[in-house]
Amino acid sequence: VIFTKASHFSRMEQKFVFDLCSYEGDLYAATAGGVLTTNDDGTNWLEINTGLKGYEAVYLCAHDGFLYMAGYDARKIGAGVVFKLESSSWVRIGEDFDENISDMYSDGNFLYAITSGNRVFKLNEYPAAWVLYNSDLVDQAIDNVFSFNGELFAKVSFYGAVLKLVGG
Repeated sequence: VIFTKASHFSRMEQKFVFDLCSYEGDLYAATAGGVLTTNDDGTNWLEINTGLKGYEAVYLCAHDGFLYMAGYDARKIGAGVVFKLESSSWVRIGEDFDENISDMYSDGNFLYAITSGNRVFKLNEYPAAWVLYNSDLVDQAIDNVFSFNGELFAKVSFYGAVLKLVGG
């Protein structure tokens, strides 16, 4: 596989890009300045930050017909938070985490948040609340979570291990 520079994409000046996500045919970018979107192959970028004042966007994930953003409260170190894009505004989902969110993942059925404390949470949508899915990996550094044959796995940094997550 050979990757080339996408010359038709415009440069997002003064923006540090943390994550990219495709949602409903548009490209979204989580940046140090908030969330940006383009629907013209990157020629123009539009800020979509209504509801994000004081929060930094770090991860994006499409799930169940919605776009979710994980980030942190810029006023509180280590306070992870998740928002859902409804119309053109971001709405907070559940309570703040007591640690940063290091990744998000959708297996098509559930949305998961992985924290810097190496815990995995599952979104209970009605009412919106994060439920601890697995806490047995505290001594592992989770890089990401993925599903295979209907089961959830975590790739961990140390020892190059892949671990099956058992939870609720």
